[in-house]
Amino acid sequence: MTDHDHQDRHPFASGRAAADFHVSADDMSPEEAMDVRLLTARQRRLLNRLVTILVGAGMCAALMVIGAAGSMLAVLFS
Repeated sequence: MTDHDHQDRHPFASGRAAADFHVSADDMSPEEAMDVRLLTARQRRLLNRLVTILVGAGMCAALMVIGAAGSMLAVLFS
């Protein structure tokens, strides 16, 4: 097996599945290529949840910074 053959194999596949793993763009028709979904519905939901959590955490951190700055200013000018 050459290095190129090894790169085309899926790391967990064996036997016939390993041989059939590599599909080049030349093997697909234009219709098949356009039909490829970028993300599944489950992946989109997971990504939306992750983004929501990260945005919420960022807003919480921003409010904490604003609160800390406000309390420092209150102490400074009192």
